[in-house]
Amino acid sequence: MLSRVLTTAAIGWRICDVSSDFGAVGDGRVKDTLAIRSALAQCDEVILPKEHTYLSGPLNLTSNQVLRVDGTLLASTTPSDYALIAPLMGYGWGDDENCFAPDRDAYKIIVGSLRYTPVVGSYHATNVSITGSGVIDGQGETWWSNCTKCHYPPSNDSSFCQIASRPKLIETQFVDGLSVRGSSSSSPLTLQNSPFWTLTPSYTQNIHIADLRILAPIDRIGNTDGVNFDSCRNALVENVMIENSDDGVCIKSGLNGFGLNLAIPTENVVIRNITCPPGGRGGFALGSEMSGGMRNITYRDSVLHGQRGINIKPSVGRGGYIQDVSFINIDTVGVSFNMGSDGKMLMKGNDYVPLISNVHFTNVSKVSDKVFNACSSANTSKCYNMTIDGKTGRWPDILPSQRFGCKTSAQTMFGEVKFPWGVCIPLNAPVNLRPDYPNYGEAKGNYATLAACKKVCLI
Repeated sequence: MLSRVLTTAAIGWRICDVSSDFGAVGDGRVKDTLAIRSALAQCDEVILPKEHTYLSGPLNLTSNQVLRVDGTLLASTTPSDYALIAPLMGYGWGDDENCFAPDRDAYKIIVGSLRYTPVVGSYHATNVSITGSGVIDGQGETWWSNCTKCHYPPSNDSSFCQIASRPKLIETQFVDGLSVRGSSSSSPLTLQNSPFWTLTPSYTQNIHIADLRILAPIDRIGNTDGVNFDSCRNALVENVMIENSDDGVCIKSGLNGFGLNLAIPTENVVIRNITCPPGGRGGFALGSEMSGGMRNITYRDSVLHGQRGINIKPSVGRGGYIQDVSFINIDTVGVSFNMGSDGKMLMKGNDYVPLISNVHFTNVSKVSDKVFNACSSANTSKCYNMTIDGKTGRWPDILPSQRFGCKTSAQTMFGEVKFPWGVCIPLNAPVNLRPDYPNYGEAKGNYATLAACKKVCLI
């Protein structure tokens, strides 16, 4: 810590208190949005001090910036405080079907529909940190209630439906170097009551998430996923307690045609020392929005005693691949593996089936070979090399050798987008297939191994 203080002091690092330096009231009633935004615009490290509650609209963090929450950051519940932003390019629409009117179309999906900006966001930045021992509270109850009235009988009242997807609590896009950490394991940062997904890095790399408590009531419409990685790489998640209404720590990579054509996988992720206690729903999940693929994922040393344990949920029509995934030393209430059919046919002729290989369970409770009956519905009608405690069962075959191409950009709905890193695409997996659909981009080269491709696939 001393070396950091000396280094930051030497380069003029400015640390600001939003109350004493910028006049934020901190009573939980007066909106302090302008004061906090002013501090973020002028300071390198912004502190929300203890024993204060700051009611605020959405905030944006820029490069080389720290937001330290030791008090409480309370999100506004006024929709007009939240700007409408474009859909994630790997989804193509606001990804909150539960809150859209039932009569929007057959799937309540409108291509290009917008999203509310997150409570805390960061875009096209480097070295962004959110830390502290306080609370970031999304005040999701109003959003949950309206979506329930919109979506579920007996009301199905369209007057409560949203015009855009609910705000996420924390979302990043195109960030290199993200840290979301409590002050210590004994002084965690609490993220609670997110209107929608809680912590979602997208197209983000070099991530450390640690020492958090993620909370939301189980008896609401929710969708309050804890940590969702969406087309990210190089991440470590550790020492997190999650008690919420949906998945705990989930690996995603875009959805249906938009995601499989974009083809940015989530890769190189370690998740460890996660606790999901009774009273919540959270556990570990792969998918179901995994159309860009995932590889080199490790879950380990965790206790999953919520309603869900380990849930592997690919879908026909979503494509993608699951490769090189390990579950190690996990005490869980159960393991499920199902091949869904909820991939939407927005891409004409989309019946693409995920390719699944090298999934290993070591010292995991409640797992048995019969869990994987749905492998018969996977790509080429099997899973490849599925093992339990080192033993192959019904699915011993080794995946045939793959070849890889390098993709560095995509033709999206918004024009050409350069990727934040070069992506090595398995040429025999159902990704990046359709030049006639958004997010396609040329995959150059034909490399015999993933390592050979990554050696040259640079931006």
